[in-house]
Amino acid sequence: MNQRVILGMHGSDKQEFLFSPPAMGYHWEAEEVMKCLDEGKKESPVIPLSFSYDLMKTLDRIRKAAGIVFPEENNS
Repeated sequence: MNQRVILGMHGSDKQEFLFSPPAMGYHWEAEEVMKCLDEGKKESPVIPLSFSYDLMKTLDRIRKAAGIVFPEENNS
């Protein structure tokens, strides 16, 4: 899917830029994982594990507040 950005700066003509992202979604994350693995790193200096863990906890709180329950949670 092509993306279009039109940039207009004071005193100059508008410029249009077209670009095609390599993928939608997790492309950038996958690229960073591969880079870290190639470098022998277990954690990204860009997004540390603590950020991912905190995000997961936040998303779980939002999900529970919205009343979304995973099937395996019904057994507890």
